[in-house]
Amino acid sequence: MNEDYAQPPEDYWTGRAEEDATQAEVNDAAVRRVFPTLDWAKLWDDESEQEWIVEPILPARRMVALYSPPKTGKSLLMLEIAAAIAARKPVLGVTPARKYRTLYVDFENDPKEDVVKRLKAMGYGPTELENLCYLSFPNMGSLDTEQGALDLMAAIDAYKCEVAVIDTISRAIEGEENENNTWLRFYRHTGYKIKQQGVSLIRLDHSGKDETKGQRGGSAKGGDVDAVWRLSQVTKDTTYRLDCEMNRMPVGEKTLVLHRVTSPYLHHRVDGAGRKAAYDAKIVRVMEILAEAGLDPSAGRAKAVEALKAVGESARTETLSEALRRRKTGFQEGLHLAS
Repeated sequence: MNEDYAQPPEDYWTGRAEEDATQAEVNDAAVRRVFPTLDWAKLWDDESEQEWIVEPILPARRMVALYSPPKTGKSLLMLEIAAAIAARKPVLGVTPARKYRTLYVDFENDPKEDVVKRLKAMGYGPTELENLCYLSFPNMGSLDTEQGALDLMAAIDAYKCEVAVIDTISRAIEGEENENNTWLRFYRHTGYKIKQQGVSLIRLDHSGKDETKGQRGGSAKGGDVDAVWRLSQVTKDTTYRLDCEMNRMPVGEKTLVLHRVTSPYLHHRVDGAGRKAAYDAKIVRVMEILAEAGLDPSAGRAKAVEALKAVGESARTETLSEALRRRKTGFQEGLHLAS
């Protein structure tokens, strides 16, 4: 045996074991801090309901998509919602519970000719918009990349916002819109961080050529959001409807009929809820057009179609039939009452 070999002290291995155990506890504590598990007892006793910022469109701490054909007015509607929640003004029949710091990331609208003109028409002044943090054509990374996610979260943190709007999402990505991987990357980089932070996100989007087939792009596009809303036009520049096409959370009313009002200030008024309200709104509008055209209540379908075409409108067969029936019935009832 080599006598020059130094034997470790008797407590050497015990000390190493204690050091290893201490380090393991430190490592475990770090893991628990970075990856905390759910507190089952706290969650079990939490009977609070979903918090809404603007029910049923904008829930707290959720991601929502709002889409429509181009030029339908989704940016106008979204600007109205964003300004109202920032200033705590009534919107869509709801008054927000408080003011919400809101980040509006705009890749489409001219700040002077579009945004400011619209806000003035809505009756706002600059002092009321301190909680609306507006980024116009920002030099921000694509949101389906890590850099874009970091840029967006940095803006949310810097301006201390709890609601974010992306207008429109197709302008904020670098991947192909029709590729599912683009939207999977969006969620992995941006959507995931938004949810972690507890921020509400509403992203605007366009429909495809056939608006009845949903948002433009890959099927994974709607997989990360909690609700998808479609804005469509019922009557030209006047009446609209909002339909919730998908939701993974309770949504009380899935169809709203909106009337765009320009006086005394620009806003959208909720005229009814439910599919029947949307159907009735279209019928009433057809009846108004026929009356404005001076069409006799007894006039038939052919003349009614001509009157609608003259003002750039159209109506489905069942809608036009019901409008004609109501006009005739109302006229006949009027004669009966007069006699």
